Amino acid sequence: MPWLISFTLLVMAPPAVQVELVDGKLVTGQLQQLSLQEIVLASGDQTISIPGTQVRWLRLSEQPAPTPGRAVWLRDGSRIAMKDFHLERAQATITDTDGKLIAVPAGQIKHVLLQDLGGNETLVRQWNEILAKPPAKDLLVYRAERNGTVALDVLEGVVHRVDEQVVEFEFEGDRIEPKRERIVGLVFYSAQASRGPALAARVLLKDGSSWSVEHLERKEDRLEWVSIGGLRASAEWEQLAAIDYASGHSLYLSDLPVEAAQWRTFIPSKLPDELLAPLRAPRFNETFDGGPIRLAGRTWYKGLALHSYNEVTYRLPEGYRYFRATIGTDEQRVENATGSVECRVVLDGKVVWQQNFAVPGQVTQVEIPLGGARRLTIVADYGAGGDAGDYLYVTDARLTQ
Repeated sequence: MPWLISFTLLVMAPPAVQVELVDGKLVTGQLQQLSLQEIVLASGDQTISIPGTQVRWLRLSEQPAPTPGRAVWLRDGSRIAMKDFHLERAQATITDTDGKLIAVPAGQIKHVLLQDLGGNETLVRQWNEILAKPPAKDLLVYRAERNGTVALDVLEGVVHRVDEQVVEFEFEGDRIEPKRERIVGLVFYSAQASRGPALAARVLLKDGSSWSVEHLERKEDRLEWVSIGGLRASAEWEQLAAIDYASGHSLYLSDLPVEAAQWRTFIPSKLPDELLAPLRAPRFNETFDGGPIRLAGRTWYKGLALHSYNEVTYRLPEGYRYFRATIGTDEQRVENATGSVECRVVLDGKVVWQQNFAVPGQVTQVEIPLGGARRLTIVADYGAGGDAGDYLYVTDARLTQ
């Protein structure tokens, strides 16, 4: 008698998602179909079809993705959080946070942060200053001690190889092999300009990776995509944080390097800056408590958290016409807060918008023409009563075309 064999087909349940439309409305449901052109949801007894042109965000997690401590930035704007990085014969191999290997041609790599700077405000600022200047050669960035203070220093040359132990680097005609443990990061020269802001969408993973994509497709158990640079990648649904459909025509400030940042307390403190920075330095895409930003009754993936006094300055890339944001006070602190914040937006040194936000206070949406400005500064200044309770969120802060 033949054996009767029974097979059970396991079908993955469609992931639950929240879709934010361009008009601010939210739609929730089970994801049925997904492409750049259309999102189809099942919500109760309804099937809802949403054109991709009407979508700003598709969210799979309430918790915004963190900024990775170690990562590789590609020339198409993608950022890959990593465990390890190797380079041999113009071919790089990235080990992502799940241990998967990603092969990338060296020509597609813009820079690599090999060491986690650990939130050290001084070193982060120095790293961003290095990145702000287009390199004439490859750069080897390392820690150097000057007068008892650790700082970042740079050698110009050519990166030939990166392995577990050393970085092989050509400097002034000689090949040197400094130990990898001393190297903070690498910046790669390219005679070709990086790919501009034109892209279809951005895929955000929970480990902090951010992929600039030109195509994506839903599979039963995962999302697959093709990056602007032509790399194919995928992630399981539980690894995904969100898909940013608006990134083709928007650039979030929290994705740009900070050119300059200043903060101070209302009453001068004798405590060292490294102890005060976690309480006073600007936070990006999170609150001062480390949680997601809540404002106007909703969670925001992108934004700045500022405690007075703070100034944050960005160098503006070309191709954008407006600065847009939703600004208001921290609703989770409203009950016990007593302060107020004077917020100013400054373009090329000129104040173009300002408003006082009392606690509890109103939430305001701003749209400011950039008019060809090269620098944008956001200031959170003391209001009445010094700096007590002065918490301000500048959410969804972005440049648009």
